[in-house]
Amino acid sequence: MVNRIDRHKRIADIEVYLWHQPKRVRVGLEIIDKITAQEYAKIKLQ
Repeated sequence: MVNRIDRHKRIADIEVYLWHQPKRVRVGLEIIDKITAQEYAKIKLQ
């Protein structure tokens, strides 16, 4: 689950489960392309 996204620093804080325990992980984030809601719905249907 994504907890927080810092678009200026390009970092995302996500929560993953390791050995049945929630762990907060900070990962690098690269946004390649922005899409509209209609484009997302079309991709999701495929």
